[in-house]
Amino acid sequence: MKLWEVLEFKKEEMISLVGGGGKTTTMYALAKDLKLLNKKVLVSTTTAIYLPEREQVQHMIISETEKNVDKRLRESAEKSKIVGLGRSITKENKLKGISPKEMDEIYEKRYFDIILVEADGAKHKSLKAPDTHEPVIPKKSTIVIIVVGMDACGEKFSSNIVHRPEQIAEITGIKYEEIITPDIITNIVISDKGLLKGIPENAKVFLLINKVDTKERYTMAREIGIKVREKDTSKIEKILLCNMQKEQVVGIM
Repeated sequence: MKLWEVLEFKKEEMISLVGGGGKTTTMYALAKDLKLLNKKVLVSTTTAIYLPEREQVQHMIISETEKNVDKRLRESAEKSKIVGLGRSITKENKLKGISPKEMDEIYEKRYFDIILVEADGAKHKSLKAPDTHEPVIPKKSTIVIIVVGMDACGEKFSSNIVHRPEQIAEITGIKYEEIITPDIITNIVISDKGLLKGIPENAKVFLLINKVDTKERYTMAREIGIKVREKDTSKIEKILLCNMQKEQVVGIM
């Protein structure tokens, strides 16, 4: 099953992705499928991501060098199925993000059927907890996808494996070199200081447990899903077990 089928779009949506372990892969997989469904898609960020490849977006808008961004967005939505938007390009060839307020304003204009926003940074780590200024979710987001990567489960806790280890230690009590267990990941997900932090009140929330590519990881991912359901009964609509490298949802809880 494809991710877009599970999300069940009913109107124009702004989807923000937070956490770690495959946000960017998930975002572009969604964009590609939505293009095939003849949807007009805007891909952007409120933090910073690597500049999209040519096959990932059909048209790129850099707002600092555009005189009339609103006009360019409207025109691009009419001509291209996937449009990329960023503030500027850094020396590291990263796309610097748009402010959450600006993303909300763009969403209200309804130029695009779907807006995909990477609203969190994880330094390519599969597990993280937010710092005080994170995540950076636009208030009008209608869907928030929390991403965690199963390749962190079973590993020793260190900054080589997780992003923001101090915050994770504060939330869970885990110490350096201890093993990251399903309980640890569950607590990071459900804590108000963890991955549920900053989610708009009216947004639908999906937990995407990614990198479920072996039987062992599937078993541990289901354990996390069960524990999350036991401790969180209302905020998370669906828990999705996924292998986004293959663009597959392999289980729904």
